[in-house]
Amino acid sequence: MSQILKFSDPLNFPQLVDIIHDCWFEKEDVSFDEKSSILIIKFGKENLEKKEVVGKILFLKKNRVPTFECYMKIHHVKSYEIIDQEKVGRYDFNEVKYDPSFGIIVITTGIPLGFEVTVDKFEVSIEESDKMIEERISLSV
Repeated sequence: MSQILKFSDPLNFPQLVDIIHDCWFEKEDVSFDEKSSILIIKFGKENLEKKEVVGKILFLKKNRVPTFECYMKIHHVKSYEIIDQEKVGRYDFNEVKYDPSFGIIVITTGIPLGFEVTVDKFEVSIEESDKMIEERISLSV
């Protein structure tokens, strides 16, 4: 079952950033629905609560950590700009900042990417789906 979280108060930014921080997205997976004025960013999010132990070797556990498909939707978008000088294609979310005086949302990434969104008002939603898109194997004690 998918879950949708809505943020309409910029003071709740820390919660939003906690959800998306270090999640990865492809620049090609950013789309704009002009009709609804929604910018959609598809990204992957690991779910540590659903990790499984898939093997044990002495005192080490081999874990499978699933990554699920998610969407960040920025509503009331007037325009957006992505300046991709690195051209690596895949980027990780670092911070999201909002300047209410100019109505600009700035998304910063670990690998530099210029990403600004101009909005009429602040409203962002995160949709976490049940669709697993990849998994990572890790070792733990």
